[in-house]
Amino acid sequence: VTGHVVYRAVIDCDDMPEDLRINAPVLWAGPHCHLVHYPLRGGKQYNLVVTFHSRQQEEWGVKDGSKEEVLSYFAGIHARPRQMLDKPTSWRRWSTADREPVEKWGTDRITLVGDAAHLHSPAGAQGMNTGIGDAINLAWKLAAVINNQASEQLLESYQIERRAFAEKLVKSTDRVFSLITAEGALAAKIRTQIAPYQLSKIYNNAPLSHFIFRIISQLGIHYRQSPLSQGKSGKIHAGDRLPWIQQAHSNNFESLKQILWQIHVYGTARPELQTWCHQHNLPLSEFVWDTNCKKVGLLENAVYLIRPDTYIALIDPQANIDTLQQYFQKIQMKY
Repeated sequence: VTGHVVYRAVIDCDDMPEDLRINAPVLWAGPHCHLVHYPLRGGKQYNLVVTFHSRQQEEWGVKDGSKEEVLSYFAGIHARPRQMLDKPTSWRRWSTADREPVEKWGTDRITLVGDAAHLHSPAGAQGMNTGIGDAINLAWKLAAVINNQASEQLLESYQIERRAFAEKLVKSTDRVFSLITAEGALAAKIRTQIAPYQLSKIYNNAPLSHFIFRIISQLGIHYRQSPLSQGKSGKIHAGDRLPWIQQAHSNNFESLKQILWQIHVYGTARPELQTWCHQHNLPLSEFVWDTNCKKVGLLENAVYLIRPDTYIALIDPQANIDTLQQYFQKIQMKY
């Protein structure tokens, strides 16, 4: 148990102070506390999340909270965020905990997902994102096993792929949380002067802003070391998330709305590949080769086998049918 307490409440837009009806997440940070608010339901409501370090010994749990306790920890804050704390009619209170990811995430018929497998501080709001990532990684594999499409060996890749990222996340969020809530003149200067200045520079620097976005959004996660990943072409490796490209009338992510195995070819698919995909009921999408494809690192006419969770499983520059068959045999999956 960390000693950090998180209060959450939802307020209607009409109750939100007009100068704080901002269509973006907003963070207010101070010694041992911070406050976050962001819009919900298209701006009809706002989620208000306040975090502070408790004065008392905490036990992990969730219960109803009180406005009085919140105000006692935020009495000295700036008037602008302070005005929001009177608005909620009810609060929920979480006493938080963190720990290193557990060593073994599954045994027999039990598997851990999300906070059950890895707890971390609330910095960066990464908990839900990580839990969803765990869930979809496990879900398509579990479905394949249940439907006799794959052996139970496939489930072993779940922990291999997700634990490494969870371990890195726990360490990084703890460092960030300690920094933004630290006491002292230096910490105050970082919060009020250095951080705002640097963040504005990052926002106006497109490559750096894009890099930070990929980290926070978790779009940069890859499974290159997974036993399910095979092949590479240039800067794109099997295990990477499929890069997005826009074309004249659509984009290459439209087909990914279907949660299933599929093949992408950027250029022209060989006739024997088309026949093989039709025989095995494996969707094949062909995209016009253009400068956008080349720019993101795709290879013309290569086969990109895409997993149900939108990550690349196999890259074959030769587009060889035998390579596809051998891949599915290797991971013990029927297709």
